[in-house]
Amino acid sequence: MDKQPVRRSFLVTLREGLSSPDIIIDDETRRRGLLNAISLVGIFFLFLLGALALWQGVLSLAAVDFLAAALLGGFVFLLRKKRYLNLCIYCNIALMFFLFLYLLATGGVAGNAFVWCYIFPLISFFMLGVQKGLLVSMTHFLFCLAVFLLDLNTPAAAGLYTINFAIRFLSSYMVVILLTSAYELYRERSQKALVRLNDHLEQQVNLQTAELRKEIHEKTQAREIAVLAKEEWERTFDAVPDEIIILNTARQIIRANTAVCKALKIPLTELIGTYCYKSIHKMDSPPACCPHSKLLESKEPFHFEYFDDNRQRYFSTTASPLHDSKGVFVGSVRVARDITEQKIAQSERDNAREQLRKVEKMEAIGLMAGGVAHDLNNILSGVVSYPEILLLELTENDPLYGPLKAIHDSGKRAAAVVADMLTVARGVATVSEVCSLNTIAEEFIDSPEFQNTRSLAPQVKIVLDLTPELWNIKCSPVHIQKILFNLVLNGIEAIDLSGCVSVSTENMVIDTKNTTDLPHPGEYVVLRIKDTGKGIPAGDHEKIFEPFYTKKVMGRSGTGLGLAVVWNIVKDHEAVIHVNSDKNGTIFTLYFPAMSKETAQPKVAVDFSTLCGDGSILIVDDDLTQREIASQMLKKLGYSTVSVSSGEKAVAFFMNNSVDLVLIDMLMGVGINGLQTYEKIIALSPGQKAVIASGFSASKDVEAAIALGAACYIKKPYSFEQLGNAVKFALS
Repeated sequence: MDKQPVRRSFLVTLREGLSSPDIIIDDETRRRGLLNAISLVGIFFLFLLGALALWQGVLSLAAVDFLAAALLGGFVFLLRKKRYLNLCIYCNIALMFFLFLYLLATGGVAGNAFVWCYIFPLISFFMLGVQKGLLVSMTHFLFCLAVFLLDLNTPAAAGLYTINFAIRFLSSYMVVILLTSAYELYRERSQKALVRLNDHLEQQVNLQTAELRKEIHEKTQAREIAVLAKEEWERTFDAVPDEIIILNTARQIIRANTAVCKALKIPLTELIGTYCYKSIHKMDSPPACCPHSKLLESKEPFHFEYFDDNRQRYFSTTASPLHDSKGVFVGSVRVARDITEQKIAQSERDNAREQLRKVEKMEAIGLMAGGVAHDLNNILSGVVSYPEILLLELTENDPLYGPLKAIHDSGKRAAAVVADMLTVARGVATVSEVCSLNTIAEEFIDSPEFQNTRSLAPQVKIVLDLTPELWNIKCSPVHIQKILFNLVLNGIEAIDLSGCVSVSTENMVIDTKNTTDLPHPGEYVVLRIKDTGKGIPAGDHEKIFEPFYTKKVMGRSGTGLGLAVVWNIVKDHEAVIHVNSDKNGTIFTLYFPAMSKETAQPKVAVDFSTLCGDGSILIVDDDLTQREIASQMLKKLGYSTVSVSSGEKAVAFFMNNSVDLVLIDMLMGVGINGLQTYEKIIALSPGQKAVIASGFSASKDVEAAIALGAACYIKKPYSFEQLGNAVKFALS
């Protein structure tokens, strides 16, 4: 028989069931282990006892021992498979049951085989449990009792056991049964308690294990989330276009994003650990505006803007403190945004807003000035025109001639002031013609008005530097002389003692590379007025063209509207004016579009007799005085006149009447204006000739009236020459 598998099975059983006292042995394992142990021990002793019986010559006993040992070996073999456990147990119990009875009945070698009977209750209880073990043990006890009864009552067996031995054996055997049953009962209860405890512990362990696994899972997830969050934070940190740096308390950079490295053109590895004022500001010590210094004092975040001289850029910066878990200041975070483009855009918006404000101011002033000028011109018509009519009736020797001439001249000067107001208004309609700036400048220098002004400062030298063959321009000569008068007068007043005011002209071809504020590149005629005065204060450069800004002394040197008049005349002529001023003097440079292919028409003196004519004229004006003045002047010139006070009355007149010419006031206080009146008149009388007259009129209305067929425009207050020429031109 191969004993190696049996030995290995026994060792496995012992290793599974008995090696660790901390492990509760289940019933099947326990019985398997006991059965293997009992079988192996039984085999050993049965072979030993069989050999002893054989040596003593008790062949029947030897045969029984060897047969029982063989059967036990078979049980050990069958125990290799779990399904034979109960069969082996029952067979083993039966074998020992009958073997021990046989040994008791025969007495064994030297009559001591009864000792094996004491083992049977132990094996029965251990293998079968309390109930079955007690049943089998009591059955075996009864069979043992029967053996003793047979032995004592059978003559053939008499003398093997005595009554005293039987009583002692049965008593001790019963004690073994009772003690073994009590022990097994206690063992089973302890086993059940241990099982319950083990189950409870297993439940607790399972719960703790589940909680531990859950905690481990949560910590693993938290760790993964933290790693992912860190990666996302680093990607976000580097993706932010603003410059972000993190400093320690010593102002050393411990972290910076990609924007900082790109801006400074320094790799991150070289930037870390450097001092911020050295890496960013290129300084050997912190600058005065260092935000870290302020954070060291206040420990509060703050925002500021600064200009980086090193990079020539503007930055909007937020500085915030860093604290550890105990609230101790450990560094700072600085976020800087490049706002250079925004600053430039804001500056441009501010400049545009300021320019718009100036334009709106000029327009508001112009509306006011235009309204006032219109009313003043109607009033001045009587002051200028009536003296002119009376002077035609008087000789120079007449006592009234001088006073009337003074009244007439005063009215003309007042009209000139009103003309300045109309120029500020920029709504005045001007008559443009092709002429030369050289001619206008020469006539200005020789004019009585300039000579009177020149006499107030004889120490100032006036120099003309006029370019020969100067290109012509299209302009209003009266207004260009007004520019010269105002700028030269300002130059004279800027010179305290002696000095020079020069007036120069030149031809110039301008392209887009030379200047950007001209309307378009091309040919320009340049007028330059330069003085050697003390210059314009730097803070006043932007104000000099404003009507309400002046350095004039009241009642001494003018109205204070001079440069405002210049600015408006320049704009009306689509020209550009530049001003350069320093302590050595001021230069006004004006660029007029050139008319190089146009020629100037020479002026011809007009004889009063040539202004006379004949024909009928309808005068349309809402001002009674103006109607009377126009009527008298036209009658002096030989025309017959009819007057009406509104556009509606003029239209009604043409329904039943006709005239050779209609003189229409452009702006009337009540009813339709001059343009609307003329539109209705030509609807009734197509081709009707007309002259437009007004103290103030929008250029678009004048142009529209001329486009409809009106011959020309004259400005109030007008003279005999202006009115006569306009009527002759319209009737021709």
